Amino acid sequence: MSRLEELIQQHCPDGVEYMPLSKLCQSIKTGKLNANAMVEGGQYPFFTCSDKVFAIDRYSFDTEALLVAGNGYLGNVKYYKGKFDAYQRTYVLSDFVENADIMYVYYAMQNSFRDYALKQQKDGSVPYITIGIFDSYHIPVPPLPVQEEIVRILDNFAELQAELQAELQ
Repeated sequence: MSRLEELIQQHCPDGVEYMPLSKLCQSIKTGKLNANAMVEGGQYPFFTCSDKVFAIDRYSFDTEALLVAGNGYLGNVKYYKGKFDAYQRTYVLSDFVENADIMYVYYAMQNSFRDYALKQQKDGSVPYITIGIFDSYHIPVPPLPVQEEIVRILDNFAELQAELQAELQ
């Protein structure tokens, strides 16, 4: 039996509760800047709805957060800790509750949020999502020891993938 299976059997033999994302983080905001606020060689990361991270010379946030593209590369999720700024259609999720490991939530969102967002998108000249999507998107929330073991396993896989990618190049 694996360590994860042992933890699941010990901490949640009857399954886990599914919770809306909006109940797991106490702050869901958007950036305030236009995408053209980016600068070449800026000091801080600037998150837009692109898959790429740009730069800027000022910051509005100094926190650990998940950044979600509200249009463009709709539903793309990034993790960042430190000083940064964000585009006006980029959602900044922060201040996670005690029973939610931010990296566990990140991996859970990486698994299915983009597909969910694409199904929930609103039509316009550029399709977009609204803040209400964070109320309707639910993820399983096992006890913290189980979340931490899942994060440890997925971090190891991510590290191995990065090593393999580097070797291929």
